[in-house]
Amino acid sequence: MLHAAGVLADRPFAEMTAESVAPVVGTKLSGLQHVLDAVGLERLRHLVVFGSVAGLWGNVRQADYSLANEAMVRHVCAVRVACPALRVTPVVWGPWEGGMAEGVYRLIAQAGVPVLSREAGTAYFRGLMGPEHPSGEVTVVGPLAPWLRRADDLPAEGLTAVRSLTGLEDEPMLRDHSVAGHPLVPMTALLGAALHTVERALGGSRPAVRCEGLRIARGLYLDGNHPRRVGFHLTPDEQADTVRARMHNADGTAGQTHFEGLVVCAEGPEDAPRLDLPPYEPTGTPHPCYTERILFHGPSLAGLRDVLEEDERRLVLSARLRDPEFAAGAYAGRLFSPALSDLLLQGAALITHRLKGSGGIPVSAERVDIYAPLPDDEPFVVVAEADRTSVLDTHCTVTACEPGGRVLQKWTGLRMLDVSDAQAVRLLTTFASAQAAPGRTGTG
Repeated sequence: MLHAAGVLADRPFAEMTAESVAPVVGTKLSGLQHVLDAVGLERLRHLVVFGSVAGLWGNVRQADYSLANEAMVRHVCAVRVACPALRVTPVVWGPWEGGMAEGVYRLIAQAGVPVLSREAGTAYFRGLMGPEHPSGEVTVVGPLAPWLRRADDLPAEGLTAVRSLTGLEDEPMLRDHSVAGHPLVPMTALLGAALHTVERALGGSRPAVRCEGLRIARGLYLDGNHPRRVGFHLTPDEQADTVRARMHNADGTAGQTHFEGLVVCAEGPEDAPRLDLPPYEPTGTPHPCYTERILFHGPSLAGLRDVLEEDERRLVLSARLRDPEFAAGAYAGRLFSPALSDLLLQGAALITHRLKGSGGIPVSAERVDIYAPLPDDEPFVVVAEADRTSVLDTHCTVTACEPGGRVLQKWTGLRMLDVSDAQAVRLLTTFASAQAAPGRTGTG
C-alpha cells in the first residue's frame, strides 16, 4: 500500500487556527489510518508513506504541513513496532522537478536547494523498494540541512532571558564537580549558558565562535541557598553579531552579577591555526591527578590522560572523555561542550599546581576562541602554558588540538586565582555555608 496524500493551506503561523490546520493534518494522519483500517494490518505486507523534508526542517508558512508530515512518519514507525512482520518504508522527499507551484520552486531555487529530477527521483524510489532496503528505516531523499535560516536582531535596549535553576543540583555531571559536598557550576558551564542564550536570541543559525572579557563575579554554588532563577541580559555591541551577556540573580538581589562576557557569533569559525605536537600513542590511562586528589573532579569529568611533554611552564597532555548529558544542552553552544572544555581548565590547574603547589580556580579570561567542537569520546591534546605569575594568581594560555595539531579551542589570558577550595567558595559566592577539605585544587 502506498500513501502519499496531502493538502496545502499555506499561511503565516499567526493566522493558523485549529479549523485551518485540521484538513492539512487530517489528510495525512486520518487518511492513512482510514486506509489501514479498510485494508486490515493483518493482510498488509508492505506499507510505503511519502513525507516531506518540510516535516524535518520546517518551511515558511507551512507549520501545519510540517506537523502533518513529521507526525505521519512517526506514526508509521510506531506501526512497524506494533507489527514486526509488516515491511514499512517511510520516505522523506525533498523537492522534485514539476508538481510544485512556480513561486515555491523559485523560493527553493533561490535558497540553493538541489531539486530532484524525475529520473533521479524514480531511481531512488526503485532502490528503496528493493529487498535489500531495511524495513522501518526512515530515508531522507533531499537536503540534509535546513535550507532556511532564521536570523534575528536584538533590540537596541537589549533583552533578558530568565532561566530556572530548579533541579540543576541533581545533574550527574555537577555531582562530579562538587566542593564541600555541594555542586559548584563550572566556569565552562556558565560560559556555555551564555553562548547558548546568545545563539538562540540571534535565531540559532550562527554559532558562537569567540568570547572576550569573560569573568566570574559570583559563582553558582548550589548549596540550597543559591538563587532559583538567573537572568541573562543581552545587549548588542557596536559590531554586528556581537552581544554582551551578563548573567545576574533573577530572584532577590537586583543587579547581582554572576558572569559576563562579550560573545561573538558568525556564519562559521575562522580558519584554525596549528601547533607542533609530540607524537604519541594514547594509553587511555587516567592522569594520576584524580586518584591523588590534586583535582577534585569525579568520573564524568576525569578526561586527562598521558603526559606527552612537560617543563616548568608548559604541560602537554592527551585527553579523552565521553561527553556527559547535562541539562538537555542548555549550557552548551553549538560548537562548545562545557564538560569537554573543562579539561582545558583542568590542564591550567595542573600547570599552576606545578608552579605554586596548588591549582587555584579560574575567575576570568581575556579571550576564548572556538574553531571546532571538541571530540566526544575521541582523543585530543591539551596544551597548558603559564604566561606569567604573581603571589596572587597565574595567567595561562590553554589550547585543545587534534592529535595532528589543528587547534580546536583556545583560552588566552586565563586567570587562575591562588586560593584553597574553602576560600574559593567564599570568594565566588555569597551563599556558601560549608568548608572544603584543605589541600585540594579547584577548577570551578
